This record gives sequence, C-alpha cells and structure tokens, in this order.
Amino acid sequence: MPGLEMVDSVSHPEDVLMVRQILKKAIQNKEGYAYERRIFRPDGQMRHLHSNGNALYDSDGNIKSFIGIVTDITTHKQAAKVSSTCAVCLRNTPDIINRWNKDLEMVFASQPADGKNQSPGAALYLQHDEGASQPGDTGLVWHDTVKRVFETGKKQDHYSAYTVLEDMVYYHTRLVPGFSEDGTVNSVLAIAHNMSDYKRLERENLDLRLNQQKEILLAILDTQKNEHTRIAEGLHNGIGQLRFAAKISLDQFIENEYPENAKAAVRKADLILVDAINQTRSLSHNLTPSLLDSFGLEVASKHIGVSLTSNELHFKCWVFNLRPNLEKYLQVAVYRMAQELANNAGKHAAATK
Repeated sequence: MPGLEMVDSVSHPEDVLMVRQILKKAIQNKEGYAYERRIFRPDGQMRHLHSNGNALYDSDGNIKSFIGIVTDITTHKQAAKVSSTCAVCLRNTPDIINRWNKDLEMVFASQPADGKNQSPGAALYLQHDEGASQPGDTGLVWHDTVKRVFETGKKQDHYSAYTVLEDMVYYHTRLVPGFSEDGTVNSVLAIAHNMSDYKRLERENLDLRLNQQKEILLAILDTQKNEHTRIAEGLHNGIGQLRFAAKISLDQFIENEYPENAKAAVRKADLILVDAINQTRSLSHNLTPSLLDSFGLEVASKHIGVSLTSNELHFKCWVFNLRPNLEKYLQVAVYRMAQELANNAGKHAAATK
C-alpha cells in the first residue's frame, strides 16, 4: 500500500504542507478528514483529487493507518472554471442576455455591466414598444416576437425604445431558438444590445448633412443674387443707355424735316443698336451659356480660352478627371469660375501664355 511519502512525491508542492496539517489535526482530535489535492500523473498531466476518510488506531490508541475514499474531481473543477469564466463574461458584457421558456417566462437574466442600461432585463422586455420601429413594420410586441421564434424555429430581430430620465433608450435584440433532442424549440435566447449611442450618432450625422445642404443652398442663393445684380447693372448701365442714345439720334432726325446730317444720324443710331444687340447677346450668354447647354462643360471651358486668345496672350485649356453627369448647377458654377479666372489672368497677369 502506498505511503504518504509516495503520495507527497507526486503531489503539487503547494498542497503537500496543507494536506499534512489536515491529517495531523485529524489524528490529534481523532476525527475524520477531507481535503483536495493536486497530483501529477506519470505523463505529466495534473489531476484534482478529493479525499475524505478516518484514521485507524490500535488498542493503545496509536494510529495504524488511514482509510478513506479518493475521487477524481478534475472534470468538475474544469466545468466550474468554465462556468466561472462565463459568469465573468456575462457580468462584463454591455448586452442584456436572457432565456425564455415555452410559457414565455424569463428563466435567466443577466444584468448590464455599464450604467447606461437603467432598466433590468425584465423591465426592458415588458415595454410594449409603441414607438419602436420593427423590421418590415411587423409591429410585434415582445411576447409576440418570442412566440414567433417558438413557432417557426427561426431567428428574429426585435427593436425596443423607451424613456429613461427624459432620454430615449434604443435596443436591438436578436432572438435565437434553442432546440431539444427531438428537434423542437424548448427555449429562446435573447441578446439585447443598446443602440442609443448609434442612434445619437445617426441623428448627429443627419443634422450635419442637413447643415451642409443648407450651407450649399445659401451659397447657391448668394451666387444667384450676385449674378442677378450683375445682369441688372448690365441692363441698366449698358443696354439702357444705348437705347436712350439711339432714341436721341432718331429724335433729331424726326424733328428736322430735311436735316443736313440725316444720314449721319441714322448711321449713328444703327451703330448704337448693333452695340445693344451685341450686349444683349452677351448677357443672354452669361445667363445660360449656349455652348454649355449644347456641348457640355469640357467644350464650353475650352472655348473660354479660344475666345480670349489674342496676339498678345495665348490661352490653352486642359480638362481632366471631369465627373460624368455632373449636376447642371455645378457645371455652371465651374464654368463661371473658369471664366472669371481667365478674365482676371488676361487683365492682370501681364503674361503671354
């Protein structure tokens, strides 16, 4: 029969002294003992053993031996460790995890790890979700969704929304069926994820896009206002004055039955009207560039260079990376910028190319 020294030789060093002390106390008090010990098998594998028993004494009260039962509890220890790990995971996950039986009763509920989830699982799922949007507009309340999983054996999504401290809290829950050996659904696992931060970012992103669109609209309106002002000034200061000058010339011709300078007056009025026609055509072109409408931005942009090229200054236009199907208002905006840049270069650059 193996002695205590042999058992100690294969035991974990940290357990040897502890076991010796327990046995010593049992001998002194003449009582039973119980302890757990780690040992190493010949292949190096560590096992957990549970021992309990009593000491046997002779007629003089001296100990003869120990008698007891040793049980290998390694599997139990491993299962307990896994269970403890799962419990730690459940305590630290921000999601709410629940399991439901066929009677639509919650048989397990984890609690959220953070302080954002003010409502425990039971209160969360008792919400009727009147204001929550459901996929496909199903409009199912919580118990109806659980019931559907039991009936179909398929995963389901559920969305919840309720108010906590005057703030809306949003949850997305995935419901997964659990099957028994005969293939029937015997439980439903529900994992609820707090989507409140996502919803908040979604709202902020929408607000940002709306503000950007507002800024673009204001810029377009401002550009249109400046354009209208420029055209109005052109009509008033240019064409209006030319028409007035033509009227004066013709009035002189009408007032004198046989004016000596009739031919000169008519010629002058004709030149004035030609100038007015040219300015009218220019303003019309500024309002809606005909080349841009007929041939697109690339041709219209290149024509800017052609129209401004002279003996003193040569323009060359390159167009690249032009996005197809560009919105009309953007085409006009780009064309106007190119036109203004070319005009400024011709006026102020003192360049030859």
